[in-house]
Amino acid sequence: MGFIAVWNIAATSKPDHVGSLPLADVLIDWAPVWAVAALGVYAVVSVMYGVANFRDCPEAAKEIEQQVIEARKELKRRGIIST
Repeated sequence: MGFIAVWNIAATSKPDHVGSLPLADVLIDWAPVWAVAALGVYAVVSVMYGVANFRDCPEAAKEIEQQVIEARKELKRRGIIST
């Protein structure tokens, strides 16, 4: 919300090109687009960092495999599956 407030003040109070830089006008006009793009880049980098640092948990994998075996036995006992 703070960014929107600052951008709104800057966009509504910029001078009418009298002594101002046209580059500043372009930067102010395109600031919301750059902000959204920056958030997108941050999101992609965060996901990539999380995937790169994901730890393998062999104990959890063994536990899940054991639970799958137990679930299959229970389903066979109840006659829900035949395999």
